[in-house]
Amino acid sequence: MGLDMYLTKKVYIKNWEHTPKENRSKVSLKKGGKTIDTKNTIYIEQEVAYWRKANMIHNFFVKHVQEGVDNCAQYHVSYNLLNELYQICVGVKELFELDPKTCKEYCEKFLPTTEGFFFGNYEYEEEYMADIESTIEQLKDISKDEEYYYQSSW
Repeated sequence: MGLDMYLTKKVYIKNWEHTPKENRSKVSLKKGGKTIDTKNTIYIEQEVAYWRKANMIHNFFVKHVQEGVDNCAQYHVSYNLLNELYQICVGVKELFELDPKTCKEYCEKFLPTTEGFFFGNYEYEEEYMADIESTIEQLKDISKDEEYYYQSSW
């Protein structure tokens, strides 16, 4: 048990009669050896990022996307907000390398930890920094042209 967090994106694949050939999607799916008809599929959802017990990241989404309501529902996340989170994480990493004490103050202001049932560590040390580095890596390729969604489970 614990806090699991997912960032997904929806990729539009619907082919309309008027869609030019060069813009058409071709998707084939199989489950258990059986082909799934995707003719009426509108979107496919892909995982962009996954965190486990990264409570500071969860807290960021609860505050900025979920209006303070921590209910494990799926929420749309704008590109700008994801980019802001990415930039905060880059700043945390740079500050930590220069001065861990100043970094803690920055983290407490911009990316504080939060307590919860099985939410992981609350210290601003190695585990925190591992989650920051993971977030940087996972968000480095986000695109303005995609629709992103955040959901947690605990």
